[in-house]
Amino acid sequence: MEKGFIQIRMKYLMVLLVFVIIVSCNNMPSNNNAKEIVCQCVFFPTGTIEDTYQICVYEDSTIRTIHGRRTAECDNCLLNNISLLNRTIIDEIDLDTVCSLSEYEMENIKSQLNDLGSTDIVNEDVLNEYSDSWGCAITIRDKQFIFNIGNSMRQHIRQIEKSSPISLKMRSFA
Repeated sequence: MEKGFIQIRMKYLMVLLVFVIIVSCNNMPSNNNAKEIVCQCVFFPTGTIEDTYQICVYEDSTIRTIHGRRTAECDNCLLNNISLLNRTIIDEIDLDTVCSLSEYEMENIKSQLNDLGSTDIVNEDVLNEYSDSWGCAITIRDKQFIFNIGNSMRQHIRQIEKSSPISLKMRSFA
């Protein structure tokens, strides 16, 4: 009789422990995905899915760069002009680095993004029109710009490129 009572108490304690763990996990602070994004910039070679860079600038003056292989979902979004924000861009990550921006860098990025946001919408079909080149997709709030990296639009993202914690190596694949 005593043995059965102890087993029942142990089951209740286990259920309580699982409940406490679930509640604790739901209340834990999340990673950069929960931070407010100022912009997301994706640099990608048009001739391959390798060597893609995803750069996110966050409102708390941090910048995160991920380097790796681009997903089919990303290419589908680029081809159909669907926002890349909150989507999986890179599925095989080679590098993932976060750093803090200086006040000057953050203000410069915001200024360049304001200039970009006031331009006409640019959505070049970079995956079909160009080969052996680099494309860029930048998302700011509800606007997305897609263009060839040789385009004059690049001037609006120079500070993001310079501030990236991972050096962007945009080489030719020919």
